[in-house]
Amino acid sequence: MNRYALLVLLLFCYSSSHANNWGLVPSGDAYWIKSRNLQQHELLVAYHKKQPQFLLILATNSQPPDKPMPVQIQIDAGPKESTQIVFLKKNKEKSIFRLKVPKEEKGTYIDRMIAGLKFTIYSESKTFDAITFSLVGFTLNLNELMIANDIGQLDRQWLLKNNKTRELFCYLSGDITIQAIRQRHRGVPFSEAVQNISATGFLLLDHERENIIRRVYKMQRNKLMNKPEHFKYRNFKMCMSKNRIAE
Repeated sequence: MNRYALLVLLLFCYSSSHANNWGLVPSGDAYWIKSRNLQQHELLVAYHKKQPQFLLILATNSQPPDKPMPVQIQIDAGPKESTQIVFLKKNKEKSIFRLKVPKEEKGTYIDRMIAGLKFTIYSESKTFDAITFSLVGFTLNLNELMIANDIGQLDRQWLLKNNKTRELFCYLSGDITIQAIRQRHRGVPFSEAVQNISATGFLLLDHERENIIRRVYKMQRNKLMNKPEHFKYRNFKMCMSKNRIAE
């Protein structure tokens, strides 16, 4: 079973009873991020062969269509763009559809979602009412998803067991950097920031924890990101590109 088919299967094994913003969903080696709105519809983003895939789960008992359904997509107040959703699978409570996005436009969709606040799907045939998803939390969880795809897991014990010490170091050091930037934005002195940012229990990283915080406090203020969590994947890749850490 390929990873894309596995994702569709696993969707039926994961459930939540309330609306929320975006979250990372781990299941074996098939990670995805999802949001559920108040009507219990879900929008998911996963990667298959390094390409983003967009899935829509409709909370409905209706009979699924026998052909692609025309829809329009709108991000914030931008233009409505016509596309289709393609039925994949159904159980008694929900139907899974793939949102068709041309390969060359998938990256553009992701960029617009990063910058956006809401994602709305309209049925051109009026089969369902407009469905809106918040994009709050999308960028943060997209960063987590891309890191998880790169290293296979985000579980600390799994990473250590599989000799991915370097990956764990770079992943957790990103968290320390984000916390340090937030502390500095609040005007917290360096010495207090060191106290406020807890040790990780990963000795190799904790040995460098104070140096990581110090580097943040030495940065020019105009170079501090307002939303440092949005750059976590970029910082992870930069860390991984440096010389190997001592193991």
